[in-house]
Amino acid sequence: MTDWAAEGAGADSNRGLGRRQLLKAGGLLSAGAAAVGVGATAAGAQVSAENVTVVSYLPVNPARVFDSRTSVGPLHAGQIGTIQTNVDPTVIYGAMYNVTLTSTVGAGYVGVFPGDIAWPGNSSVNWFVSNEDICNNVYVRIPPDGTIKIACGGSPGAQTHIIFDVNAAGFLVNVASPTSVDDATVSQPFTVVSIEG
Repeated sequence: MTDWAAEGAGADSNRGLGRRQLLKAGGLLSAGAAAVGVGATAAGAQVSAENVTVVSYLPVNPARVFDSRTSVGPLHAGQIGTIQTNVDPTVIYGAMYNVTLTSTVGAGYVGVFPGDIAWPGNSSVNWFVSNEDICNNVYVRIPPDGTIKIACGGSPGAQTHIIFDVNAAGFLVNVASPTSVDDATVSQPFTVVSIEG
């Protein structure tokens, strides 16, 4: 956890990235806080709050945003799906999803990752037998184009349906003027862009 230090504020009120802590910080944050936000400064320098944007991780009302059973069908081993999250990346840095795999065939895995990078070899959820229902929480950065990707791998013939339920997000917050959080910014249904492989 990043330790936030503000002039005149106790250490117990300056830990974490929540909005309450930002409001208690009193306007001036140390260089450690600036490094979390946009644009780091030299060690020990004070940063005006109006120039600091931080990621504030907050829960949102749960919402189902994608279900392959009612749209594109299962993802097969060797395929990578590109999904438009319809999230505004100027407001949201990342989102947390409960990713559920269902109606699995064989054994395999899916890896969820930002849409602006090549698959880094990660695995977000693994399944081990056919007809398994299994889930995991996945926190993924939302790139400027709003896309995420899902890579599927596993045994020959492996496939799975995928469900995404959003439950939290990393909101970009300007320290000088924090605004209220609107769940709608992360709860729009996904749109399938492409499936390769």
